[in-house]
Amino acid sequence: MKKFILPLLIVLVSLSALNAQPKKMNDELKKIRKQKYMDAVSVDEATADKYFKAVDENFESIMKLNRQKKENMDYVERNPDASDVVTKIEETLDIESKILEKKKEFYTVLKTFLTPKQLGQSLVFQIKFAKELKKQIDKKKRGHRKPDDR
Repeated sequence: MKKFILPLLIVLVSLSALNAQPKKMNDELKKIRKQKYMDAVSVDEATADKYFKAVDENFESIMKLNRQKKENMDYVERNPDASDVVTKIEETLDIESKILEKKKEFYTVLKTFLTPKQLGQSLVFQIKFAKELKKQIDKKKRGHRKPDDR
């Protein structure tokens, strides 16, 4: 299960990068991601759609929990002497448990329509796709710097 969590985090990071892009680029990137996924995992379009629907739903719910967690931690950092610091820390721990539950639920959903082989291929795909996406974003950022910025 631990081996599943790291790739999932990479997926979430890559999806957050997708959300930071303009809509047209986001749509185009999603099309490319879907086609590459279908090729890498040998699934049909309906299965790919189902997969990315599950990915996107899971991403949204985890991002919401992460925002709550960040708000709690920011509060604790700003107010270390507040009387409710322990409560905020306990809420944060509960949120971390909820995040883990969401990841387990996501995995359970994927198992309903992907074979074990496809699950493995999906994880490998997501790691490679996230790595390549990060590489391309970094490359694009470097290309937009002025010569004296380097």
